[in-house]
Amino acid sequence: MRRAAVIFALSVFIPSLVLGWLALRSLRDQRLAFERQRFQLAQEAADAVASALAAEVDELGRELGRQTEAILGTNAPESAAWTFDEQLRAAWPPAEVGFAVQLDREVCSPSVFDPRGKSQAFHRNNRDFLIGLQSVEVFALTPKGRINLSAPPVRPQPKVTPTDQFRNVLPEQAPGIPSQALNSKLQTAKADFTQLVGDAQEGVIARRLGDQIKILVWHRSARDARFVFGAQLDRDNLVHRLATRLNNDPALSEEFGMALLDEHAHPLVRRPEALSVQQWRHPFAAAEIGEALPNWEVAVYERDPGRPAAVAIAFQWTLGTLVVGLLAIIGTGGWLVFRDTDRERRLARRRSDFVGNVSHELKTPLTSIRMYAEMLSEDRVPDPERRRQHLGVIAAEAARLSRLVEGMLDFARLERGDTVAAATNPIDLSSVIRPALEVHRSRLQEEGIAIRCAFPSHLPCVRADPDAITQILVNLISNVEKYAVSGRELVVELEAVPEPDAGPGYVLLRVGDRGPGVPPSDQERIFEEFYRVHDALDSGVTGAGLGLALARRLARAQGGELLHRPREGGGSWFVLKLPMA
Repeated sequence: MRRAAVIFALSVFIPSLVLGWLALRSLRDQRLAFERQRFQLAQEAADAVASALAAEVDELGRELGRQTEAILGTNAPESAAWTFDEQLRAAWPPAEVGFAVQLDREVCSPSVFDPRGKSQAFHRNNRDFLIGLQSVEVFALTPKGRINLSAPPVRPQPKVTPTDQFRNVLPEQAPGIPSQALNSKLQTAKADFTQLVGDAQEGVIARRLGDQIKILVWHRSARDARFVFGAQLDRDNLVHRLATRLNNDPALSEEFGMALLDEHAHPLVRRPEALSVQQWRHPFAAAEIGEALPNWEVAVYERDPGRPAAVAIAFQWTLGTLVVGLLAIIGTGGWLVFRDTDRERRLARRRSDFVGNVSHELKTPLTSIRMYAEMLSEDRVPDPERRRQHLGVIAAEAARLSRLVEGMLDFARLERGDTVAAATNPIDLSSVIRPALEVHRSRLQEEGIAIRCAFPSHLPCVRADPDAITQILVNLISNVEKYAVSGRELVVELEAVPEPDAGPGYVLLRVGDRGPGVPPSDQERIFEEFYRVHDALDSGVTGAGLGLALARRLARAQGGELLHRPREGGGSWFVLKLPMA
């Protein structure tokens, strides 16, 4: 038993617990993995849209080049430079102010005398910068890429300012982000316009003026490198152009919304339009557009912030329940296999004992019959009285052998599932009990066992098979002969017990003795096949362990029950309970 338990624990129980512990431990990481995956999807969407917006700004630079060449036409750049502002604004709506610069000399357009306030403000803010008299902090891009300070300068190069710049947004779910500030990847260069232009043909310059970012796009005509033409982009038109590129992935639109944030983290464009967020500075994920639109960001927000947590919790509960359920199934299945294996092992052991007991039971009467028969056949017993005694022993041993064989055959029949004969007519239980007792009365009296009966004069009938009732009584009497012969008493009682709810009630057949009784731990197991109490084994009482098992099966086949009850003063009661007809 102990070995089987160890094998079960090592092969099934312990591995199941280990696997269950590993599975439950992995649940702790499922929510983090789920959120990281969602953040990665949102971040990829933000990066893709940011790249598209940067490409749109580059496209504006190329459009400026085409518009500039169209305005110049066949004229020399010097003649068109003085009216470039008026012509560009009339032909190209994205231009807030058009400008033409003769490098290192003067700003040709817009005119300083233009009554428009925007032209005068442009001159005031940009004149010295454009003609190379003032270096300012700018973000600059050219078709050659970012400004490269490692190349040998042909002329003084812009000086990169490596001061930390902090982004206006703080994505809440991005792993590894500090809690107070988020560094920007952008850096400014301090330079004047002539340094930024260099030998390039076109480019984009972004600089901060006051509390706003101004975007300048410029183009140099190949016909005269001294003149550079450009435009300060109109903010409203620029936002309108960028809005066409701010399209969220349809696969993510149900969970996420998207917004274009300006340098103050104010939403300029929302997708969907009805997107409402309490704190625009704290998106789920965000991406900088770059030097083309510094400090502008594409931000992604959760449309229902509570839904991911609910989904993650539901997933954890589902997976956890599945793991626990599988562990329960494995444990229950293993326990059932272990129990059945142990039961089969015990049953096999009982059957082995049964074979030994039956062999002994069969050998003993056969030996007696053979011995006395040989003595009688060889005429070695001349005394007639002793001859009658020997014949009586042969008859008794033959009857004992017959009962043993009949018991085994009856049990084998029930094991195969053969049904007991069904009762068809009500019977008087006392009329069945009395003849069965008379058959065994003389033998019991010879062994010194007194029979005491108590049958009421009027007893209700029961519906049962008389042969089955007789066999049950014979098995109970045989049990008394084997185990309770020292008590010298056999009590047989019949009693009618009505049901409290006015039902048909029961008739009880009680068979009592004054033997050693049955230990409390064995009072139910004595009805198992092949089971024998250890006291009976130690005392050398013969038997196969089938009598009570067969008697209970016969009782249940009649719709009744066979029970054991301790008897006051010592001994046992075996109670056959049969329903009234």
